[in-house]
Amino acid sequence: MNLREISLTEILIHTCIFIYFYMICVISYRKDVTAIYYVYSRLLRAKYDANHAAIFQDLKPPSKLVLDLLEVTHEYEILAVDVDTWQVHVHPPIDARGCSRWLVDDVPVTILLDEDQPDLCTILSGGGTSLDSTLIQHQNLTDTASIQDDLLTYWRKTWCALSEVDLEVGFGLWVSSVPSSLSILL
Repeated sequence: MNLREISLTEILIHTCIFIYFYMICVISYRKDVTAIYYVYSRLLRAKYDANHAAIFQDLKPPSKLVLDLLEVTHEYEILAVDVDTWQVHVHPPIDARGCSRWLVDDVPVTILLDEDQPDLCTILSGGGTSLDSTLIQHQNLTDTASIQDDLLTYWRKTWCALSEVDLEVGFGLWVSSVPSSLSILL
């Protein structure tokens, strides 16, 4: 590489040229940004001049999602099978709410429910079944009362399980986790 000495004058000239082009870029950028903001503000003004309530509608936070479908899976133990009529006795009783898909040993089946006896059903089509099979129900609940009832049942089981915790053991764990300066007060 052949390096030559650069004079102070050349450095000043190159610096001035750089600053000049930099300022041109900044000024043109500001003009572009200002023009964009101007056009955008005119569009917003035209949109909201007719209806001032639309401003508040657009600023309102979006509504929360509503739970309108709940899919629940139930497993039923097959207790007895009548091979002539394919009538099946299951435990626990079948939940007939909503719309359901049925599987026996991962094979889709169509069943007929007996409304008077919820622990009996008849397999109309699909695979055969045996006593060691499990009937699986994929139930879609869409009405509000059924969804709330199922969620309440789920949470009741969860919170009631927490109520069975031994208080002495829980208090002992809490005391052991509290810093020693606080445990003196206890």
